[in-house]
Amino acid sequence: MYSYLKFKVGGQSYNYEPQTLTSSKTLVDGYTGNGNTLKRISLWMPNEVTTGTYSITDTPSNLDTYNASYSSEGESIYIDGTSGTITITSVTEDYVKGTFSFSGDNGGTTVNITNGEFKADRSF
Repeated sequence: MYSYLKFKVGGQSYNYEPQTLTSSKTLVDGYTGNGNTLKRISLWMPNEVTTGTYSITDTPSNLDTYNASYSSEGESIYIDGTSGTITITSVTEDYVKGTFSFSGDNGGTTVNITNGEFKADRSF
């Protein structure tokens, strides 16, 4: 199955192969590099995900919320999504698919994640 996690930050496009992990929430996670070159994006959603559009909140401890984060070590960017949406467009036995956009504060500067799309294997 072909999985992907695509998005833009400041007009720069990224395309990662996502990993899906499940515990108390489902995490779709993508990254590249290591150390100072590490860039990572994470999308959290309830384990019993259904199609629809959901607001991203900054309360990740709530198991029924949708959350997102982005970091870029070399650029010293570390944000938790404080606004935005995750839209789940398809859920099957094998995968979950959707779109997203969110923004967060990085030391007084707003960082916007746009044009997000994902299709990730289901492990839940």
